[in-house]
Amino acid sequence: PDADETVRVLERRLSTPTTSRLRRPWRPQWRPRSRDDARDVEPSGDSDRRSRILFASTLAVTGALALALIAGGALPGTVDQDLGDAPGDADYIVAADGSGTHETLEAAVAAARDGDTIAVRPGTYDVALEITSDISIIGDGDPEAVVLQRQDRGPIMALRDADVTVSGLTVSGPKAWLEVHAGSPVIDGVLFDRLGDSDPGWSASLSVGGGSTASVRDSLFTDSGRIDIIDSAATIAGIEVRDSGPIYVIGQMDGAAIEDSVFTATRGRNGALILQGAGDAVVEGNQFVDNAMGIKVENATSTIRDNTFRGNGEAIWVTALGDPNVEANTIEGNVVGIRVDAHRAPSIVGNRICDNETDLEFAEPNGITLSGNTICSE
Repeated sequence: PDADETVRVLERRLSTPTTSRLRRPWRPQWRPRSRDDARDVEPSGDSDRRSRILFASTLAVTGALALALIAGGALPGTVDQDLGDAPGDADYIVAADGSGTHETLEAAVAAARDGDTIAVRPGTYDVALEITSDISIIGDGDPEAVVLQRQDRGPIMALRDADVTVSGLTVSGPKAWLEVHAGSPVIDGVLFDRLGDSDPGWSASLSVGGGSTASVRDSLFTDSGRIDIIDSAATIAGIEVRDSGPIYVIGQMDGAAIEDSVFTATRGRNGALILQGAGDAVVEGNQFVDNAMGIKVENATSTIRDNTFRGNGEAIWVTALGDPNVEANTIEGNVVGIRVDAHRAPSIVGNRICDNETDLEFAEPNGITLSGNTICSE
């Protein structure tokens, strides 16, 4: 930043009373930054589940004035620990070593009120939280170093009709899950690492229900259980699901969206994404690579648009009262491009369907609309 901006930042810091400065959470870089990038990803057998998790800081204040202030110790009106130079205030600080305002996250959540922010310093914390206030819980540091875990069965966090923000940390526990009921929470930049059971018959790692309009973005699910979106209009954007259970979108509530995300080597045979009575859900700009199946559509009229499918079994299987709109997708190098069961009437328009072992597999009779596609087997 230029000198004037540096002065403005420091003036804001000097005028901040009683609260500690909080670094904004690191922005994880594991998802493609554009749909063009997503189309370029090839199937891979890479088993290093962490090799692409890169984190970068968002802002630093430099210059002689900043150095002088730092050399002088803590700024007036702040806690003595430095939480970084980016703007943003923490009302409570959780630190296991006693250097914050609380040693446990439970105590900080109990103290917090609507609008408060809790910063969680690096460490491993055993938690079982129920949250009903509109608060923010943000990891201070590398998200892999701020770990919330639960060893017994139950929600690691239950967000109850609250507009909570959870950001910049890891959640873990083979019998645990993160639960959302109603409200419009934001889950941003969270690593779901071995949360829930990822084996067939999976338990959930994330369950969203009760008509919630939750936003889950820029997060990584690795070796974790399935994601359930049940009768909710959640938005899933910019996540990666790797070596984990699939996403189920279930129920008749309109408005669910799965966007700009990556599904690789998901576990189970019924699809990386299963749409069951999923209202008018929109699935757009995603990539499905090396899955037993890409998308399974059951009793849904969803829109499947501008996605890339490579290295899967069936890329798209339409069955059981499913009549989706399948538009402008790239479907290449799969065992079956699009499979449609009898008595179904999907609209398949403007797709590129090439270099699959079988490009199209249609049962009769059907009412398929087939128009404007590039189909290499014809």
